[in-house]
Amino acid sequence: METVGFIGLGNMGMGMGGNIQKADYPMVVFDIRDSAMQPFVKNGARAAGSPAEVARLSDVVFTSLPGPKEVEEVATGATGVLEGIKPGGIYVDLSTSRPTLIRRLEPLFRQKGAHVLDAPVSGGKSGAATRNLAVMVGGERAIYERVKPILDAFGDKVFYAGAIGAGSVCKLVHNMIGHGICSVVSSILPALPWRWRTRTLPWQRSWRGSTTSPCQWRIWPSKLPFRAWCEAGATGIAT
Repeated sequence: METVGFIGLGNMGMGMGGNIQKADYPMVVFDIRDSAMQPFVKNGARAAGSPAEVARLSDVVFTSLPGPKEVEEVATGATGVLEGIKPGGIYVDLSTSRPTLIRRLEPLFRQKGAHVLDAPVSGGKSGAATRNLAVMVGGERAIYERVKPILDAFGDKVFYAGAIGAGSVCKLVHNMIGHGICSVVSSILPALPWRWRTRTLPWQRSWRGSTTSPCQWRIWPSKLPFRAWCEAGATGIAT
């Protein structure tokens, strides 16, 4: 069984990493907070001192970070993933980030004989904890197939979006659709009779992420022309 490295044990990473560990994968973890690593260490994981050490000790390295700035720093910094990754190793970024960034990082890893996937997720903290996440993956199809069993450990809706960066494009499209629906619903509901507002709306509604948001929707990748938009975006949007 492949050793899995996980960097970034915050709101999302804690749940996703925990589900990987529940699937019995040997793990190496790193977070800037020692306290975040302790639950994993107590269950048999090894705590690393840097992202580079995680990469040296792992076959597949995941990062779950706040944004593009942190992704680039952890991936390419002096003690980053790129510094420690082995030939044949796989780096998977789960963060919501820019397609342009992962496309710029991929050649750097390829020069070291390693592989890169972008795999942003949707579902929020509760989804991460309960294995109720959509995972949108971009990169080489063969590498996707290799790591899919690990992705299945924390995602219930994992799909291949296309070339590197396609996963990030899908996440952006997903967010735009969600915000669009939220805007429409927010505009329509006040005009409806009260008895209609309390009925089930004619589309699948799933509360995800922060329960303080007035409008949280899950747009399934298999619905609508979502996959086609993603594929088009992989070569067009945000290039």
